[in-house]
Amino acid sequence: DSNLDWGQDLPELAKTLQRRGIPEVRLAYFGSGRPSHWGIAALDPTVVAPGWYAVSRSSLVGFLPRGDQYAWLREVEPVELVGGSIALFQVTPEMAAAELDRRNFRAEEQKQMTAAMEARFGRRDLPEAIRAFEQILSRNPNHYGASFQLAAAWDAMGNANKARDAWLHFLPLAEQAKDEANRAVALERIQ
Repeated sequence: DSNLDWGQDLPELAKTLQRRGIPEVRLAYFGSGRPSHWGIAALDPTVVAPGWYAVSRSSLVGFLPRGDQYAWLREVEPVELVGGSIALFQVTPEMAAAELDRRNFRAEEQKQMTAAMEARFGRRDLPEAIRAFEQILSRNPNHYGASFQLAAAWDAMGNANKARDAWLHFLPLAEQAKDEANRAVALERIQ
């Protein structure tokens, strides 16, 4: 929090950028100082693109802003830690493309899940919901929500064998998530 990261390393970041010949950086930091005061050309850090990113430790660990926007950068080795509070990353075109692919996949998966839930609960079209949950699981076999909903939909259809198989698939996911309530549901349905 503010005892570690309050923008105190912006002056050092400006020196580092100058030393490295970096004209602009996607900057995410916890503080109220104006980067331009130190000659830092700060770009929108939420845009995924090749180039340089300077991300403060508070932002990098998901503390601020909400939504853990920089989780993808935790998988990248920083080029330098500036002053102890700002990690400097160089994002290649391949890295940016991979993150955009992940985001597109998650967005598409969310749309599919919404459509499946609408089929199950809105239109009460269980066969369509089952097809949609199975489609999600074909791309992401460990999708927690789709696994649970598929098992519940098979239960609602009255197909005990398919329901049992689906609950058996879901059980380790609930155990891994330490979701005792849904683990208990799965165990009850399996027996």
